[in-house]
Amino acid sequence: MVARPLRHAAALALVGWYLMVPPYSGGGEAINSSAPLAKWHVYKSFDSATECEQARIAIQRGRYDDKTFTQAAILSACIQSDDSRLAK
Repeated sequence: MVARPLRHAAALALVGWYLMVPPYSGGGEAINSSAPLAKWHVYKSFDSATECEQARIAIQRGRYDDKTFTQAAILSACIQSDDSRLAK
């Protein structure tokens, strides 16, 4: 009986979090926020949702010379690494 909870715990430990930003479009000067999640870019990966969310807030508060990246940072999202939308 102990093996089942341990397998479940091991599966949960494999789930990470991605801080993702939408892809650029229009020659890299615009953001395609309506693109499917599978087309978004992984900016950084994390072990927990809390770490990802803290990093997302930090990049949203950053000041960048690149207006397109500023927009991407504002639209960024934390997504679980096993989210089925990433495979589509």
